[in-house]
Amino acid sequence: MAELDPKDACFAKLEAHVAARDALIVELMAKVEALTARVAELEARLSQNSSNSSKPPSSDVLGTPRPPKKPTGRRPGGQPGHKKHEPRLLPPEAVRHFVELVPKECKGCRGRLVGRDSEPCRHQVVDVPPLSAIVIEYRSHALESRACGTVTRQPVPAHASSAFGDRLGALASLLVGKYRLSKRLVKDALSDMVGVELSVGSVVNLEALKSVCGRLSTCRAWSRRTTSASGVCVAPSCTGRHPSARTAPRAVVSWSESSRPSPRSICNGAAPWTS
Repeated sequence: MAELDPKDACFAKLEAHVAARDALIVELMAKVEALTARVAELEARLSQNSSNSSKPPSSDVLGTPRPPKKPTGRRPGGQPGHKKHEPRLLPPEAVRHFVELVPKECKGCRGRLVGRDSEPCRHQVVDVPPLSAIVIEYRSHALESRACGTVTRQPVPAHASSAFGDRLGALASLLVGKYRLSKRLVKDALSDMVGVELSVGSVVNLEALKSVCGRLSTCRAWSRRTTSASGVCVAPSCTGRHPSARTAPRAVVSWSESSRPSPRSICNGAAPWTS
């Protein structure tokens, strides 16, 4: 077998290299075209605003030029024939104060005027009362018995055990729950509106207190509704679940009429449970 000429072997190697480079160039050109199309798509998307797409004006970046509005020839505001919308007048029983504006002299001849208008023109101003916190101080007195010398101090009522009232707790829960304000914003709002200085932790405690009171009210209403005359009922645990929840643990409560526990003791698990 004849030996391969070294020149032919070199030419074959060079042709293989050229073919490989040609294939790589084709692959790279395909990627360049794909990336170029992607860049064009992103640039077109970036240039979209409310004037050239269906995007709302609120999504426009600051400084986006607004297209000039076409003149319509109309004046700004309500157009001729537009029905006027005014605040609805409240009935007299809903008005707290009446101010009678009675003219004393004629604006023409300056003569004295007497009498009253049977149908005066009514104008109402709606406002809110000045908001301020109501502070109730409980003074617990301690007295000494003359008979045995024991000092007895009258305790603070259970409904006043917290430093904050029910209305303040309800207001804090309303601002957090319905209006979705943060605890810090609720603290600032209560300080600005009613002048009550609270910490963020106090707002958290107020919200938790209203949640516990709501659960106790649910338990109280449930116990009154489900307790039979014999003093036997089936009670779910008061963990915030509805009493009809299937997964709530249940127990049979039994007690005599003389030792009937309160709904709060039922919710706290202090009632005499029997299986």
